[in-house]
Formats: sequence, structure tokens, C-alpha cells
Amino acid sequence: MIHFYRILSNSPNILKIVILLKESGLDYREIMIDPHSHKDEKRELFAVSPMGTVPAIHDDENGVDLFESAAILYYLAEKSGKFLPKDLTRRAEAMKWLIIEAGSVSVLIGTIRHLMLDTFGEMSDSALQRNQQYLKEYCVLMDQRLAGREYLADEYSIADMALYPWVVTFEDMADISLNDYPHLQVWSERMREHVNNIL
Repeated sequence: MIHFYRILSNSPNILKIVILLKESGLDYREIMIDPHSHKDEKRELFAVSPMGTVPAIHDDENGVDLFESAAILYYLAEKSGKFLPKDLTRRAEAMKWLIIEAGSVSVLIGTIRHLMLDTFGEMSDSALQRNQQYLKEYCVLMDQRLAGREYLADEYSIADMALYPWVVTFEDMADISLNDYPHLQVWSERMREHVNNIL
């Protein structure tokens, strides 16, 4: 069984794991973590995720402990035999977008959020605009990739699961409208309908 450590909120990093677990057919249980608690669940989490971060998983079958959502997605896709293309070219494409999500898109959103909400005007507008511009460039890349395609790797994969929860935050979190990226917007709407059907 997979033990899935999470918080109550469906933050992007949590939601992507929820999507995969619900669709994979893997046996799992959710362990809700209160970040302010010192109960047994929190101590148990630190045994799996040394920094105490969620999402995290423990797999009873082989003793694997994982944190970092991209690593968890990859592992669960491999374990279930689903949502990671068998074709090498498509598989490489899925991995490319998974790494873009983990190393760039999520980081940019976090930085933009910090600059917009947490610095109380102490940071220059140029820093905010520079990070928004980087994120817009990824929007252009995703939009181009999705022209004539339903999914990033030509078939539904962990790449779509990883990026969708962030893309739907772009307007609120980064002041970026999907109206400027029609293929990305269509993909986002398709993903929203799909995700709503499984949650």
C-alpha cells in the first residue's frame, strides 16, 4: 500500500499526486498532516520526508520513501505502468515537461507570488516583471507544443498532471491570462473537465 502524506488543501503539488493516485488503480491511504501539530503523524512524516515537506509517500511493498512531487509522480507512474509513454520519443517529451514543471514553472510561480504578496512593495517592479516574462515564455512554449495536440506528450501523461494544477493558477498567482495562449487554454479546459470528473 502507498501511504500518501498530504495537507488538507489541494495545492498544486498535492493535487498532481491526488490525480495520479485516483487514476492509477494503486492501493493507497491518505494521511492528513497538520503543519502545526506535533502528533504521531507529523513524526511519521519526518521519517519519510526529512524536511517535513508534503507531498510524500511511503510504499509498504518495497520500503521506498519519497518526497518532491515530480519524483513521486515518476515513481507512481512506473509502479502502476500508466501515464508514462512506452514510446521513447513520447516518454522523453513527458519527462522534459515534468522537469520544466519541477525546475522552472513551479519555481517561477513561487517567486512571483513572493514578489506580489510577501514583499509589501519592497522589491522592484523589474524583478516581478522579469519573472512574469520568464513564465510567459513557458506559456508560449506550451501553447506551441499543444497546437494540434490534446496532450503534451501526445498522450495523457504525468506531464499533464504535473503542469495543470499550476497553469490554472496563472491568472490569480501571476497575473497571466490564458486568453493569450489559445491552445494552452483549450488544454486547460479539457484537463479541468477531466480532473473534475475524477475528484
